[in-house]
Amino acid sequence: MGILSILTRSSLSLRLIFGAIVLIVSSHPSRAEDTADSGMSPLSVESESGRFETLSDDTGSDDPTLPTYKGGGIVRGPRDHKKIALEFTAAFYADGGKVVLDELRKRKIKASFFLAGNFYRTPEFKPLLARMIAEGHYVGPHSDRHLLYASWDDPPRLLVTKSEFKADLEDNLALLAKKGISRESARFFVPPFEHYTPEICDWARQEDMTLINYTTQGIRLPADYRADNDPEFATVDEMFGTVYKAEETDPHGLNGFFLLMHLGYGPNRTRELLYNRLGEFLDKLSSRGYSFVRVDELLAGVSPKAHP
Repeated sequence: MGILSILTRSSLSLRLIFGAIVLIVSSHPSRAEDTADSGMSPLSVESESGRFETLSDDTGSDDPTLPTYKGGGIVRGPRDHKKIALEFTAAFYADGGKVVLDELRKRKIKASFFLAGNFYRTPEFKPLLARMIAEGHYVGPHSDRHLLYASWDDPPRLLVTKSEFKADLEDNLALLAKKGISRESARFFVPPFEHYTPEICDWARQEDMTLINYTTQGIRLPADYRADNDPEFATVDEMFGTVYKAEETDPHGLNGFFLLMHLGYGPNRTRELLYNRLGEFLDKLSSRGYSFVRVDELLAGVSPKAHP
């Protein structure tokens, strides 16, 4: 394990010890990695009470045809159509991969997968990657080494230089290229740990990449990775309930939402596995008139240089 990897794990462990519990969605071997793809963002965090706190305001628009930004990154697509983008992140775990792909294929739904370098380098994940590509899903970058870009302070402090960020992103894109995925077709990028700063968004734009995250609105789907004994553990019904509540309270319902989940949870979560009920969730949203599209379809027409 590299020194940088150890430091990343250490910084997250300290964060969990001293307070702030964050949330999002992805897959990793330790609680450190799990928080990464699991739903933490310096821009929207889940407090110890389980209530979401917004650390910076959404930069939306009165025009529902435009996306919504937070901290420089896109967190919601246009609100003028009942379209939702499903995001799945992964780095170290993919125990739900087959189930997720089977449920999507059964319903002819296209989703978006954001994969860190370790996913590409793990032999047992190769069949899943092959299916994602063959079945027409979006496959995009999630960083190579799953770096922690910024501290969990408020406001967050940058932990990487521009050259480190660029090198790590380029290494991730090189792995996609080996699978026949061009840079142009994979320009939408979910940062590791779903954690970023405005500088990271600027650097991504300079590389003709567009940083996107997930729609918060109190939704707890990113908590799907939390361990059985985690005080912030949420049942599948509780997670689904936050989505239905967001639909009721938002004037545009779930239009343009990015719903983020992890492709796997690892050995510390053995019950209430969201992916085992994914089909039920998709059917319910479909019955309410929503359709599911890839992120590049939802954000078609958004320039790589666009910013709030």
